[in-house]
Amino acid sequence: MLLDATEKLINGGVILDGIVTASGPQRFTFDDWDFRFNQVAMQLFQDCQKNSFCSTNLFGSQNITTVLHNIFDKLFNKGSCKIVTHLGITAAQLRSVMASLLMSKDAREYIPALLFRLNRCDDDMDFGSLMFFFNQYERNQTISSQPSCTPLFSPLLQHHIVVNEFWEPTTTSYLEQQFNSTFVAMGIFVHEEDIVATWKQNNLLYERDEFFDKTFNTDVASVLILNGNYDPQTPFQFAKATFDLINAPFKYLVELPWAPHYTVMNTPTNGTTLECAMDIMLNFISNPLQQPSLTCTNNLYAINFLGCPIGNKKAFGVSDIWNGIFYPEEGEQRVNLFLFIGVETATLITAVSCIFVAVYWVIETKIAAMKQNRNWNTVYGNIATDDVQN
Repeated sequence: MLLDATEKLINGGVILDGIVTASGPQRFTFDDWDFRFNQVAMQLFQDCQKNSFCSTNLFGSQNITTVLHNIFDKLFNKGSCKIVTHLGITAAQLRSVMASLLMSKDAREYIPALLFRLNRCDDDMDFGSLMFFFNQYERNQTISSQPSCTPLFSPLLQHHIVVNEFWEPTTTSYLEQQFNSTFVAMGIFVHEEDIVATWKQNNLLYERDEFFDKTFNTDVASVLILNGNYDPQTPFQFAKATFDLINAPFKYLVELPWAPHYTVMNTPTNGTTLECAMDIMLNFISNPLQQPSLTCTNNLYAINFLGCPIGNKKAFGVSDIWNGIFYPEEGEQRVNLFLFIGVETATLITAVSCIFVAVYWVIETKIAAMKQNRNWNTVYGNIATDDVQN
């Protein structure tokens, strides 16, 4: 326990990582989820345009929104990319794929290269690596879609809280329009109004209690709020709104550059194995009355639009995610079981037939020889008889 300058008892601290404000004029709701997701994606594209290599390959001096519109038009209206047609990829699916990449600190850097390859869509340069990418993505989605073993995780409870406390009445058509106007978005709440209707029909809406739309306040604890500026799930603006509303003896807001959601596990720094957000948290715990050291934020890894060779090969099958040509390795030769049985059976039948033919030929040869001998014996016998008579 610590004592502050006004002699109020400070029992410890509260640490909030990746949050949204549940009160005030900027109260977070999920009916604008796709719009906010796309805002973070646009930040990624802006950083790409600031990067000489990424910008030269994808945007050049053109307007970002115009370039993205042209790519989507080329892929889904003009049908000019074979891989998109071959796999049956829709605009909604591409938005969702890129949204999944955006949430990962290791995969978000693939988004510009993916769009670049889809836009170029060269049979030799891109078809193999894009096929590899989408097949790999599908495998990962299949694994991640398995039932969660996380204790107390419940999609039903999630929807129950969203519908009752984090949803503003709207229409499905508005949600669809919002999703279709984005370039990168999940689209997972497009049909949430159907769930709202189900909840109303079954009387599952509960009355909001006295704590609804109220801000967390304390006079006995310091507060530390951590949030990444690359967090599409809980964008930094809501952490800032929460910070402004909270009353506490000491409060600190830390915006972590390049960081996605869950900063304590997603803020690697150059020269140490300790995550930057974890380092800041430990500083805060050691003394909640003092602004924690933010030195580690100077050593955070920026987004590398070239990726890293190991990760690149896992994602695209090549080390160079922009221009590498994928050559599939010679797979293990596998023989169809029924074909194998058929060939073996035919071989056996042929062998047996040859044996029968050979045996038949031998027998016929012997019979012919025996007949020949009898004929010669008859001839010789007649000749011998004639000689005796003479």
